[in-house]
Amino acid sequence: MESIEREVDRLFSLNGRHPVLFWSRWDELVALHQLNKRQADALMSRRVPPPRPTKTLRPVDGP
Repeated sequence: MESIEREVDRLFSLNGRHPVLFWSRWDELVALHQLNKRQADALMSRRVPPPRPTKTLRPVDGP
């Protein structure tokens, strides 16, 4: 079994340019290893993640 640090490195190298994919996989990794906020922040401390996508509403076309 690979170490958590190795999994995080792989996550950044494979998905660092795709924010939606990155953050969904990040959330899965945190849940899988049952990390608390402090542990998750420590894994992220030396890296620069892509911005977390925000939910935006699409404009409604006319009536």
